[in-house]
Amino acid sequence: MKQACIAAMERLKQGATANDAVEVAIKVLEDASVTNAGIGSNLNRVGLVECDAAIMCSKPDAFGAVGSVSAICNPIEAANAVLKSYAKGPNRHGLVPPMFLVGEGADKWARDHGICTNMDSRHKITEAALRKYEQYMDFVTSPALDKEPETTVGNASENTNALDEDVLLDTVGAVCIDMDKVIAAGVSSGGIALKHPGRIGES
Repeated sequence: MKQACIAAMERLKQGATANDAVEVAIKVLEDASVTNAGIGSNLNRVGLVECDAAIMCSKPDAFGAVGSVSAICNPIEAANAVLKSYAKGPNRHGLVPPMFLVGEGADKWARDHGICTNMDSRHKITEAALRKYEQYMDFVTSPALDKEPETTVGNASENTNALDEDVLLDTVGAVCIDMDKVIAAGVSSGGIALKHPGRIGES
């Protein structure tokens, strides 16, 4: 957390915009395997990482987001690029740029716009996240769940509490104000553990 703040402050001192500083801060958090964003994110039901990220700022009054992305190395970078593209408005042919992109379409857009991607589906999966996934899958597929409630309530409660932590602690974020008093806020998340593939979270 401290490193993310330091990185954003340094960029702001160099004259960066608020949304670019937010991107810098959140990229640090996405690259830290201890957060549920980017590297180390929760795995979905089929054992893959799918991330969401969003960013908005007061000037330009714009928003950008990506959802359910796997190949994009830093989802917040793609979200900020979407924001900047959308803020420019329609092109000379009248085509309106996207504000929110998801899945393979978002991954392709990112590659086309020079944003780092990695087609290895395991590049965000850490050993810790994989262990949690296996633990949760063992629980939800356990034959014991078919027994009478009173025989499983203790173990179920214990394991459900572990799952609840990942439901609640599923997002990182940052807010920055630049030298022009422009405010930007961004979020990034790996989503809840064992989410359905393609699920877009609250972030």
